[in-house]
Amino acid sequence: MSLEYQYLGFLQSTSLKLVESLLKIPLFNFEELSKPPFEINTAKIDIHDNEVLGKRIEHFFEHCIVNSKRYDLISNNIQVFKDKVTIGELDFIVKDLFKDKIIHIELIYKFYLYDPEISMELDRWIGPNRNDSLLRKVEKLKNHQFPLLYRKEEAVN
Repeated sequence: MSLEYQYLGFLQSTSLKLVESLLKIPLFNFEELSKPPFEINTAKIDIHDNEVLGKRIEHFFEHCIVNSKRYDLISNNIQVFKDKVTIGELDFIVKDLFKDKIIHIELIYKFYLYDPEISMELDRWIGPNRNDSLLRKVEKLKNHQFPLLYRKEEAVN
């Protein structure tokens, strides 16, 4: 599949409202970025053929932000270290030019499968290898990813 079709598929993706209700925080309004006019010049998107889904989507999202009239990209993929060991990464820091506000964005783009055999409803959304679940990802966001923003450890872009 061509990079252009992959990018168009990304633009047509919708946010999972269930995650918003579980996290109790607002989701980034991606729909504003994915409405025309937007640039479909995939020649400016540097993606290797073997790039995994999450990294591929980060490139697409960065392309949207950089070409947006509303947002400025301040930084992305900021590594957070403690004693020279990486303890996490901040995906994107952007400035909303309309609201004059800085925003931290954790970008998650995953496939989950629904397994009706699992007893608890929210536990039924599992990753393809069954080692990941939507509920675990939400917990990791709440307890690890978001608190990284407020840690005093060294951050490097």
